[in-house]
Amino acid sequence: MRYFFFLLFLCTYLFSEAPFLAPEKSFQLIVQNRPLVKVNQRIISVMDVKKRMDVLFDQYYPQYRHSQSARFEFYTNSWLHTLQDMIDTELILADAEIKEIKISSGDVREEIEYRYGPNIMSRLDELGLTYEEAREMVQNEMIVRQMNWYKVQAKAQQSVTPQDIKEAYKKFISEHPPTEELTYQILSIRGNNCETFSKKVHEILFEMKDIQKAYEELSHSPDCPEGATLQLSEEFKVDAKSLSNAYFEILKPLLPGQYSLPIFQVSRADGKSLFRIFYLQDRVFHTPPSFQEMFATLSGELLQKSLEKENTLYITKLRSRHGFDEKFLKAMIPSDFKPFSLK
Repeated sequence: MRYFFFLLFLCTYLFSEAPFLAPEKSFQLIVQNRPLVKVNQRIISVMDVKKRMDVLFDQYYPQYRHSQSARFEFYTNSWLHTLQDMIDTELILADAEIKEIKISSGDVREEIEYRYGPNIMSRLDELGLTYEEAREMVQNEMIVRQMNWYKVQAKAQQSVTPQDIKEAYKKFISEHPPTEELTYQILSIRGNNCETFSKKVHEILFEMKDIQKAYEELSHSPDCPEGATLQLSEEFKVDAKSLSNAYFEILKPLLPGQYSLPIFQVSRADGKSLFRIFYLQDRVFHTPPSFQEMFATLSGELLQKSLEKENTLYITKLRSRHGFDEKFLKAMIPSDFKPFSLK
């Protein structure tokens, strides 16, 4: 699983559009073959790593099968990860031998047929693999999957309890509390001696309901005092928590479609007095998903975290037991070693 996610990342990064690839021509891929490590009585060479990468490359990027430049980029970026994965596989196989894990030849043959199709030998020839090499790869992968079930998946599933899921939901609720979204407008009335007129405006708004239409009529009303002006704001749609306390207290008691009483205020812009009438167009409450709705998602996330934890513990334990940690690889392989080149 760890290698699978690496491949997905590599696919996105390298081959989604492949902008860096040079125009294909007669490239020659050079392999600097040499032994790399010895693990579980097996010597892993550069060619062994290459064969493993050829299978992966053909499986995930068949559209670049005949591109030597694309293959070179894949080799260069993934050979160390592939080597580490092959080392881990050998360590798991050694553990499987101790526990006498077996895979039947029939199951292996069925998996080979499924993976390589009806023309097995021709596909293996394209990959540069013998049937025995393919059989060993498939058998080892099946053993690793079975060991992964015993050592990782079973433990991970047992570790995720209903109480864990409930706690995860509590955390989710605390991070995603219910929210209140308000949609409102403000009608401002400016000018001297506008208190009586603002009350008249409120009465008309209450009767007409349509604030835009009322605003257009009131702007030309003969009742409008000389020098007084009306201004209708744009429509605001905001989270209630982002409102000032003063605005929220005005809008809080209103139902959708209602107006506040005229409120005397002083403009921050010019310091002049004015009256404002708030119109609440809509109030929407957004509640988080229920526990039942979130159950599958939360349990899946907890299981994934547990799988990663158990896998790391298992692999770390195996590496430590056999002395194959990162220091070992750095000591065995020079940092400037480049097993592949393109000419």
